[in-house]
Amino acid sequence: MHKSRYNMDQELDALAASLPAAAKYPGLVLREPLLVVRIHELLAEAAPEDSDHVWDRLRDIQQDAGLMPLLRKPVSDREMQETMLREVERHLPRMLRDSSPEEFWRWLVGEADSAAAQVDGDDQGRHVRDRINGMLEAAGVGRRYQIRSGPRRM
Repeated sequence: MHKSRYNMDQELDALAASLPAAAKYPGLVLREPLLVVRIHELLAEAAPEDSDHVWDRLRDIQQDAGLMPLLRKPVSDREMQETMLREVERHLPRMLRDSSPEEFWRWLVGEADSAAAQVDGDDQGRHVRDRINGMLEAAGVGRRYQIRSGPRRM
């Protein structure tokens, strides 16, 4: 049986309160396995509709305690693709400014191919192409990205 969000928050608060005390132990080696077990327990107790809330709280608790996240929320292939495309968009101005045209296009094609490969299907390749071309247009680049064909793509 799943716990209510209120009960989950109480348990997450207790976990957060225990971590600064755990920092007094001789090292991460002693506390990390116990923390991973507790994280798994909390995730198993969470109702499906509270899963995102619990993942977010766990991330914040670990960050506040100065720990690298021991577990990360799994992401869908589509979410990973969107994350990759946001990174392309973030780096695009710098790459245009600081790279030769050959370096820029080699980088862009590699990033676009990696993003397209995250999700199966030609429609995903077209989605990546359209997003990349929108970024290029916004940056004032006249050349367009084309989807590769054949076995090298995806």
